[in-house]
Amino acid sequence: MSAVAQSAPAAADARTSLAKGLDLLTVIAERGADGMVLSAAARRAGMHVATAHRLLATLTEAGFVSFDPYSKRYHLGIMPYEIVGRAGENVAFVELRRRMRCSLKAVHEDVGGIVCLSVPSRNESLCIDVIGGGTDISINTLEVGSRRPFGAGAASLALLAVMPEDEREQTIERERERYRKYGDLTVEIVRAAIARYPVDGYVMNDAIIIPDIAAIGIPLFDGDRPIAALSVTNVQSRLSKQKAAVLATMLDVAERAGFTTGRKI
Repeated sequence: MSAVAQSAPAAADARTSLAKGLDLLTVIAERGADGMVLSAAARRAGMHVATAHRLLATLTEAGFVSFDPYSKRYHLGIMPYEIVGRAGENVAFVELRRRMRCSLKAVHEDVGGIVCLSVPSRNESLCIDVIGGGTDISINTLEVGSRRPFGAGAASLALLAVMPEDEREQTIERERERYRKYGDLTVEIVRAAIARYPVDGYVMNDAIIIPDIAAIGIPLFDGDRPIAALSVTNVQSRLSKQKAAVLATMLDVAERAGFTTGRKI
């Protein structure tokens, strides 16, 4: 009797925490690409900031929510989409992640660094897969479920570079203020990087966001439609020396996976 009596409050607390966590998840999802800062999410969900912070940390760890340390905003993570995919719905980027998993591993095994696959999602770049085990660099913003504005980072820059010109310019102007949260990134730097794409067939983030950390990115096309971007991040000096090899490997695995890259050789 005593054991039952003692377990009842614990079960009630668990249900309460679960309900609060689901409330937060719903609140974050409703804000879409804008995301929410901690205080706003807590206020909207009707709970103390400390409670919201604890629950959001758990949701982030499980992949239901992602956190951008630059903008201090929470966004919907990839796990809700994974659940839908496992239930049998046709979620395009879940299948894309499965399709490209071996390719990402091949790039990582060949040239090292942190290899990411990103897709356009709700007016942002969404990271849907990362391979980085065994590397000596650690970047907490390169995680599955993390979101960035188009132009902030190599993958998101590659996606931006292949947009129609009008849409690209509107996007750059829309994200002008957000760029300020990403190291030394500016509209001018984004435009200059994009201007190189038609010549080079790839884009570079040359230690603009994180000192001494650089990345190279290429878009992936299904026919004429850009659907994703592949990027490799590494120490700036190392990536600079390996750039030709890294690019060759990225192009090779992308083409073997059945994508075109827009690269003019």
